[in-house]
Amino acid sequence: MFAFGSAAFCTAATIHRGVTTCVADIFRGLTLWATVAIPSKKCSWQRRLSDGCYLLVWGFAGLLQSVVVIAVLCAVAIGVTVRLPGLVDPGLSKSASYPQAGIQNGLGTIHRAQEQARNVQDGIESKISHVVELVQDLQKTDKKESDSVEEPSLEDALLDEIQLEVNRRLRQVDAGGSKKDWANHNIGGQIVSEWSSRFDPTLAQVLIDSRPSVPGKCWKVPISQAFVTILLYRPLRVVDGITISSVHPSTVTPELISMAPRSVRIEAIYPSPQSPTPQAVLLGNLQFRIPTGEPQTMNIDQTSRDLLAARKEPLDYIRITWESNHGHPEYVCPYRVQVHGTAA
Repeated sequence: MFAFGSAAFCTAATIHRGVTTCVADIFRGLTLWATVAIPSKKCSWQRRLSDGCYLLVWGFAGLLQSVVVIAVLCAVAIGVTVRLPGLVDPGLSKSASYPQAGIQNGLGTIHRAQEQARNVQDGIESKISHVVELVQDLQKTDKKESDSVEEPSLEDALLDEIQLEVNRRLRQVDAGGSKKDWANHNIGGQIVSEWSSRFDPTLAQVLIDSRPSVPGKCWKVPISQAFVTILLYRPLRVVDGITISSVHPSTVTPELISMAPRSVRIEAIYPSPQSPTPQAVLLGNLQFRIPTGEPQTMNIDQTSRDLLAARKEPLDYIRITWESNHGHPEYVCPYRVQVHGTAA
């Protein structure tokens, strides 16, 4: 009887220690889960998540096993008590055989319960292994994504700058907004070489080209020779204004910025049958700001417009003369020019 009590005490102590360990594992697992969202350099959140899962599952499995063992021991104790007549009547001669049979039955039940607990534990361990593999795959994926995130390279910065410049040039395609460009080469505008500067006339075609302005691709000409006469693709009754294009200062050298047009003279040109020199009517001297990358439109004053309207003669030609720049001592370098007005 003493041996049975000692065994029961040792078993209870073992169960108590196992339950305590399982509760501690569950508490540690919950603690790791609670700190998943907290950044840490010592341990990644994936590792804390996987360790927390492992401890929680292991702790609950241990608790389940302990509960099963406790239930079995209780059943054995009840069975032994019921089958021990000697404990009630010590005079019975066969009292010794009943405890032995009860203990053997109880031990068999314990072995079966332990076997079931092992099966449950094996199943839980396989689940834990699967969870750990998933977390490891997640860690690898996260590492690949973090490796792929690099600091913006010089190439990326250049691409961004190119995209900005492309957007600016697209706005320059129709820089006059809703105003029609009557000098557009693509629909019939032409430079009249006989009444224009002889300095690089081929490059002067950039002035009436409707394509976006390219940094540095302007008509670089001495200020003393910077004038062109444009045949409009349709006669005008009134000239409203002109628009000059530019490029962003960050895309060109300071020297080219200093060549940007500042003062521009606009004249209406009327051919004279009696003279090879056409008649010029001044429409205005327009002042343009230093370029910012956006097109600038300057309007002709009302007096000049009324003068054209009073002539009752369609206007086919416009002369543009660049008289000054923004600081360069010799050259001016204009980009596209647009002429706006009312068709005759």
